[in-house]
Amino acid sequence: MENSTQFKKWDLTLITFPNGKKRPALIISPERHNTTHDIIVLFITSNLGSKEEFGDYKIINWEEAKLPKPATIKMNFSTVKKNHIKPLGRLTPEDITNFEKNFSNFFNLS
Repeated sequence: MENSTQFKKWDLTLITFPNGKKRPALIISPERHNTTHDIIVLFITSNLGSKEEFGDYKIINWEEAKLPKPATIKMNFSTVKKNHIKPLGRLTPEDITNFEKNFSNFFNLS
């Protein structure tokens, strides 16, 4: 069964894995891709005690983004079928701007 939700870049989602676990993720694929393909995401962790890695981004406005607790975007990419994700929230404009700079720096694009 295909998910009819319109997913947009910078939306936060909840991914349900085959084992039943649910994890938050950030959509980074553009809307025109998301309408016909699987969604490209970065994983999010709320385990802030783990070792910080190059590229990690701590979400500043996590409550406004509808996350249940403080969280970090990891540079762990995945492609996910639309029927495995549900809308959760959206990054704020401040976090989008900061994360775009972080993402660009990660890939040495600037």
